[in-house]
Amino acid sequence: MALIQKLGWKRRQGGDLIDRGPENLRTVEIVWELVDQGDALCVMGNHEFNAVHFHTEVPGSPGTTLRPQNEKNRQQHQKVLDELERRPGFKADMLARFRTLPVAVEGPGWRCVHACWHPASLATLQKADSAWYVPAAAWEPAATKGTERWRACETLLKGPE
Repeated sequence: MALIQKLGWKRRQGGDLIDRGPENLRTVEIVWELVDQGDALCVMGNHEFNAVHFHTEVPGSPGTTLRPQNEKNRQQHQKVLDELERRPGFKADMLARFRTLPVAVEGPGWRCVHACWHPASLATLQKADSAWYVPAAAWEPAATKGTERWRACETLLKGPE
C-alpha cells in the first residue's frame, strides 16, 4: 500500500509491473530500487514475460517478433509503448532486467510465483538456489505455443486454463 500511496494512486491491482496502470516505467524504477536495496524481491509476471517477447525478434526472421505485434497485443501494451517513446534509452535496460526476473522464488516457510505454484511446470525451468528462471537460451522455446516451456510459463504466470 505504501508504494501505491507514494505514486499517488488510489489502487493498483495485480502483480504485473507494466500494462496495469499509470506510470509503468516509474513503477519499474521504484521496484528495481527496492530490489537493489535488498528491501524487496520481484518475480516475473505474465505482462513482463509478454513484453520481452513483444520486443524480441525471432532469430533469423527480421521484423518478426516472438509475440506477434498484432492489434490486440499492441493495444494491451500501448501505454508502455507511449512511455518508452518519451524515454527511448529505457527499453533495452527494462527488457534486459525483465529477462533476469525469476519466475518463482521460495524461502524457509514461503513461496512466491505470479499465478500458480505448479511443481511439474517448475521442473521444466532452470533452478538456481531458491529461484526458477527461464534460461537465456530458452526464451524463444518459451514463446513457441505448445512447447513444454511455453506450457510451463503459461501455467506459472497465468494459472491453469
